[in-house]
Amino acid sequence: MALRERKPIRPEEFRLLQEDYTDDPWRMWVACILLNKTTQEQVKRAIDHVFFRWANAYEMRAAPLREVAQELERHGQGMEWVKAARLIRMSEDYAEVFDRGGLPEGIHGVGQYALDSYDIFIRGNRKCPVESGDKELLRYLAAPAERKAAKRKAEKAW
Repeated sequence: MALRERKPIRPEEFRLLQEDYTDDPWRMWVACILLNKTTQEQVKRAIDHVFFRWANAYEMRAAPLREVAQELERHGQGMEWVKAARLIRMSEDYAEVFDRGGLPEGIHGVGQYALDSYDIFIRGNRKCPVESGDKELLRYLAAPAERKAAKRKAEKAW
């Protein structure tokens, strides 16, 4: 069986949800937690509803677990109880530590994927090693190089 050739990535085809929250680490980490074991399309259906109900870490940390889990379930999120607990606990840590100048390492629910996302989208480090090994983050970082290579190949064909 022949391997399928990967087509070049066009910028409009490949966009990660984290790009929408480059000015707000808490919202980006909410997105990362929701992305766990879920597709980006499923998260897109839920995330605006979550932010409408709980606009920041201070509101989320005061939210009843049952309400957060029900909101996630209502919008098709899997693992809603686990995610709800992580969101609330992360928001508590964010409000107590990070928002007061602490570092993101050690905040509950902020694993290696979220830390890699923080480096890439908040700190703007496009050359960071993706320690989580996440294929979508690696693909995102490789996309500009793939686009340049495809453009050079097309120019040579002329």
